[in-house]
Amino acid sequence: MLSAARGALVAASLIAEDDPLPPFAARMSGNLTLLVYPDARSFYVVKVGVMLDLAREHEGLARGSEAMPGSVPRPLTLAECEGLQVLVATGIDHRPLDPRARADDAELLVSGLDEFWTIGASAPRTTQSIGAQAHDALDRLGRRVPAFDAQRYRASLEVRLPQLRAIAQHGDFALNNLGRTRDGLAIFDWEDYGRVSVAGYDLATLLLSLAGFDARRLARALGSDSLEAAIARRACERLGMTTTALVELLPLYLALFIEAKSSNAYGPEVAGRAIDALASLARSR
Repeated sequence: MLSAARGALVAASLIAEDDPLPPFAARMSGNLTLLVYPDARSFYVVKVGVMLDLAREHEGLARGSEAMPGSVPRPLTLAECEGLQVLVATGIDHRPLDPRARADDAELLVSGLDEFWTIGASAPRTTQSIGAQAHDALDRLGRRVPAFDAQRYRASLEVRLPQLRAIAQHGDFALNNLGRTRDGLAIFDWEDYGRVSVAGYDLATLLLSLAGFDARRLARALGSDSLEAAIARRACERLGMTTTALVELLPLYLALFIEAKSSNAYGPEVAGRAIDALASLARSR
């Protein structure tokens, strides 16, 4: 895999054909990710497609970096090396966000995402059917969370669903995939770009990640003077929806999250958080 990563760096003209693989740091999460440092001025992200197709991420990075240069890594190449897909993108220097401990991070989450929500709301519709995507997720949900009356909930969405736009979502818009740069926010990990097209899904994922994937806690927070409520009000205004609709749609967003994460690449614990959240929500009703 390391030789495939080196081959992609050659394909991106970042190193010469006979150069060794530059110094790097590595982590394994579905795919192998390397942070490569060919010099002291810059670094690059190299992903080797071990378990997930990287074409979606390449498309998401291309669209995101074009709309928000400086906030989204710019893809340099998607190459096939030694039978493996390898994606090379620019690196963005950042630090993790800690909105509970740092007031400036909290404010950045409230106001710094205006551009992201606005671009998402104005993006062209996808060809995916929101109704089909929602119904499929809810049909399978009944088997995963027997305590949740998925059929009854599905019937309650007949009025709400047609009001939602079909817009390609980032797909994993959790707090740990955002970072703070000198100029604002950075948005990473676009591997799930376009898997879900139901408007508001990215917002729900961010808010659920802030609430520890506790849907009951999030619903309470949205009705109070909280960080989650401040983010939701500002985002919903730009997305053309209400916080009331967001709360009503939380079970659907969780069902879609479960669908997207129920693969071997993520492991059962990722989807398990959303399954537990829905079970808890069902018991409270």
